[in-house]
Amino acid sequence: MKKIMRRVLGGALSLVMMVGLLTGCSGSAQDPIQEVMGYDGSTVLFTVDGNDVTAADYFFWMAQNADYVASYFTGMGLELDWTNTLGGSQDMDSYVKDSSMDTAVLYSIVKSKAAEYGYELSKEDEAAYDEDLASAKEELGGDEEYEDFLLSMCITDEGMRDMSTVGVLYNQMKDGLFREGGEFAATPEDLNAYAEENDLLCAKHILLMTQDMTTGEALPEADAAAKKAQAEDILAQLQAIEDPADLEKKFDELMNEYSEDTGSNTNGGLYENVAKGE
Repeated sequence: MKKIMRRVLGGALSLVMMVGLLTGCSGSAQDPIQEVMGYDGSTVLFTVDGNDVTAADYFFWMAQNADYVASYFTGMGLELDWTNTLGGSQDMDSYVKDSSMDTAVLYSIVKSKAAEYGYELSKEDEAAYDEDLASAKEELGGDEEYEDFLLSMCITDEGMRDMSTVGVLYNQMKDGLFREGGEFAATPEDLNAYAEENDLLCAKHILLMTQDMTTGEALPEADAAAKKAQAEDILAQLQAIEDPADLEKKFDELMNEYSEDTGSNTNGGLYENVAKGE
């Protein structure tokens, strides 16, 4: 096992790039990993809590992450350089390999925990997947085009179905285990402790714009002065209220009436999980 992992993590990225994984795997639709890497996609690379993570699992995410990095460099007009750190501490080669392992581990844990707690796809879930798959094939042009798509993703049809179920299982567990009253529901004390440890808070504000959002130019001085006077009036109204409940109610009223912030209007003006300094 350790020898396989050293072989994979030591030189895998350069080999995958050399055979053209970024532009699509070649070889058999039954096992594209065999053609690209020289061993079966079912080869176990490592285990997570006793559960196997195969070459197919790992290299699927390597293909995704490598393609993401390549697309980023292209979009930024940069030459693709896997040794580039983009100002960080980790080069792109290491980023792709580490991110791929992290995601493969996460997916393995989700599947393991789903089995442990008895979560599985319902008949409705299966039917929904089949319906989405049929639509995807139609959009791509047919079965042959779909097979080509799977090859470009370095994954089999069975693998794609397996990967797609993880998100469904995750949401089932999240809704079932962590909902209020669920086995792992967070208590108010848990939430407060987490927020304090990570310097998180929820915030609302009343935004009065002093620039024209269409042109990006500053408002005329007279208009800006009017906005400042309006802000001072709003502040005075709030400062005159002592009761916290009344203050919150009044703040919401004024926010809904005057705030020009369109970024939070779908969430009642609330910004959640705001980190310190943001």
